[in-house]
Amino acid sequence: MFFSFRVLFYAIIFFLIEEFLILMEFRLKWEFYGENRGAFILLFSLVLSLFAFLVVRKISGKTAATPMAVIFSFSSIVLYYLIDNLAEKQIFFILSSLIFYFHVLGHYRLSKYEKDATARGVIAATLMASVFIFLTSFYGLYLNFTVPQWLFMLAVFAIVSLASFSYFRLIIENKKTNWLYSLCIGTAMAQIAWAAVFWPFGYLTTGVVALMLYYVFWDMTQSNFLNLLSKKRIVANVALFSVLIALVLASSRWLPAI
Repeated sequence: MFFSFRVLFYAIIFFLIEEFLILMEFRLKWEFYGENRGAFILLFSLVLSLFAFLVVRKISGKTAATPMAVIFSFSSIVLYYLIDNLAEKQIFFILSSLIFYFHVLGHYRLSKYEKDATARGVIAATLMASVFIFLTSFYGLYLNFTVPQWLFMLAVFAIVSLASFSYFRLIIENKKTNWLYSLCIGTAMAQIAWAAVFWPFGYLTTGVVALMLYYVFWDMTQSNFLNLLSKKRIVANVALFSVLIALVLASSRWLPAI
């Protein structure tokens, strides 16, 4: 079952909250907020994140299930700030609302049956979307504003670790083991974030490449938890994503396109 009226209702509210931001910018022209636009967007992202937190906690009944939704909601508003075209902003909000719908739907199904593999797969897909939007948006902030490199790396470490932990809790009950692997992934991604500072690419290309590398780490960890890890799987993942990354870089502009 991929439809729930209750979940759809929450997703529509999520979309309407996002639409209010577009209304403020393109209909009211931000006249009231003036130079406080950045502060308002920060406040708005916190409001949307709080809404996502309350919805997921209510649906799942677990606070530990909420980090991914909060990260996704906050990062979505940050990425919105980096998009210039109105049509692209609108399309992005439609897609983000769909991602939010499926994320909540996954938790809704798990609340009915904890071993629902399809629901876990849906949440895994939204995890990838959340990590991509986070990496893309925060790297965009790093490129556009004076953000210390150490702060950028710390944010990547903390957020990626938390998002990974939020997902792996669906597979493994041992919190110490979960945190250990999640922190290892977070550390690896923080190192990639440090390397990304020297890459001659814009934030979208960097976000895609970073996501592919994250997927390799994530899949190895998940496979290990599920006793599916093998040398063949590791080699196949590394080979496949090496080719994909090469194709992305070969087709990308080798200058930051902000």
